[in-house]
Amino acid sequence: MKENPSRPPRGDEPKPPANQPPARMEAWWRLSAVLALLQLLLAPASWAAATLAPSAGFRSLLSGEGVRWLAGGLSVSLSSPPLLWLLLCSIAYGALAGSGLCGALRSKARPCARSRRRALAWAAGVLAAMCAALAALALAPGAVLAGVSGSLLPGPLAAGAVPAAALCVATVSAVYGLAAGAYRDWCGVFRSLCAGVAAAAPLFVVYVLAAQLFYSVAFVLG
Repeated sequence: MKENPSRPPRGDEPKPPANQPPARMEAWWRLSAVLALLQLLLAPASWAAATLAPSAGFRSLLSGEGVRWLAGGLSVSLSSPPLLWLLLCSIAYGALAGSGLCGALRSKARPCARSRRRALAWAAGVLAAMCAALAALALAPGAVLAGVSGSLLPGPLAAGAVPAAALCVATVSAVYGLAAGAYRDWCGVFRSLCAGVAAAAPLFVVYVLAAQLFYSVAFVLG
């Protein structure tokens, strides 16, 4: 099947996040508003609980201790691994969506262009090389990614599983996209990585509000 040369590369010009369906953006906005409202209501509720039941051990967000925690401790709590995982996974999603790799894998049962088959071979080779390198670093005797006891759990490999998987997906997708012509150059790859972050922007807002509410409740409960 001959590819249409007039069609612009799929991954080179990613769509901006403003193209998200209005209904979906409305749902994200409503969820964010609910979380923000609960956070605002928690402050007077924590003060009332600490005042009316001092023996229960509740802490008030409006007290000196609560204000100090909001000023410094909350930022430390928000900078947790899930936020980094969300960022890395959104970057990997941008590369995967822009490269067209998912579509190529779904259509593997149908005849495809020679360039696409060659791109799939390149992607498979890179994936095999990355898996082999990871296995050598984690399973060989005296592996550097093994824990102090020599086991994988717990160890550096388990702690970095999500970042490693995101890096693998992004790298394989970029290699496929470049080989298949979905990206004109590395600048196209970079734009797709940024587009993944932009597409996941509502998740970052919801995560920050949800994490702030969670840690605030944990502070109030002591």
